[in-house]
Amino acid sequence: MSTFSTETNNQTLLPVPPFPDPNAQQNRVPNSTELATLKRIAESNAKITHMFDKEIEQLRATYETVHKRYLQQQLELEATQSELNRIRSLISATEAQRALRESEQRDILALMHPVRRCPDDILRELFEYITRKTKDRKLALRESVHLSSVCQKWRAVAISTPLLWTKSYFDLRKSPEVLKHQQETVVSRIKGRAADIHVGDIDYLSGELLDACGLKKSPLIELLVLGLARVDGTLQLLRPEFLFPAGRVRKVHIESKKSLAATKTTTHPITVGTSLLKQFPGVTAAVVKGLSNVTIQLTHVNSTLTRLVIDNVG
Repeated sequence: MSTFSTETNNQTLLPVPPFPDPNAQQNRVPNSTELATLKRIAESNAKITHMFDKEIEQLRATYETVHKRYLQQQLELEATQSELNRIRSLISATEAQRALRESEQRDILALMHPVRRCPDDILRELFEYITRKTKDRKLALRESVHLSSVCQKWRAVAISTPLLWTKSYFDLRKSPEVLKHQQETVVSRIKGRAADIHVGDIDYLSGELLDACGLKKSPLIELLVLGLARVDGTLQLLRPEFLFPAGRVRKVHIESKKSLAATKTTTHPITVGTSLLKQFPGVTAAVVKGLSNVTIQLTHVNSTLTRLVIDNVG
């Protein structure tokens, strides 16, 4: 027991190492060496702070200078844009005035052109030459309309030149009103001259359109071309309403496009011949071409017929 107590007492008497005091460095008075170091650091910080102050002052001065320059340039830009808009408006106004003067100049030169002083008979010869040179009936009528639309003098000469209106094309894809107006215009201008008429796109529903063409109102038809869109359009030519007065048609040409005839033939063959030619009493020549699925039977031939061509290969 005594031994244990002795050992315990000896352990309690061992020296304990000192612990640092956390408050030992707080608010202490630095020594001379530390004071010298702190003084150098403070002087350095003061110099750096002063340098920053000067740099900030210079940057602010530079900013103010650049900002003033920016505001000045913005004002100059707005003034420049305003000037550009003003110049653009002047350009537009000047161009409009120039266009007006140019148009006036063209009118003056047109009035001074020698063709204005061209005698009517010479002008009529020129118009007739253009018409004779144009073989296509549709194009010929279009050229005549253009010639009559140039000026008042040309219109008067064109309207008084029957040859300009003798070639006519009726497109049955147009309305009856348009076809009727075309017929009335052409008949009033050909003044009894023989006409060359082409009617296109005839099918089995074209009765009203054919009547609107007023073909029988033409005093004389030198050549009548009837273009069929479908071969069953032949039935429209057999109507009693389509019977022409004797001697009104000299030559007739009935044709169908092969491409259409090959794809749009009727179910049952159509038999025509004497009944078809009787629609044109007094005809001197007839051509029937490309009417596939149509049988031509002639029991009687017009006494005036001197030429008959039938070509139904299609």
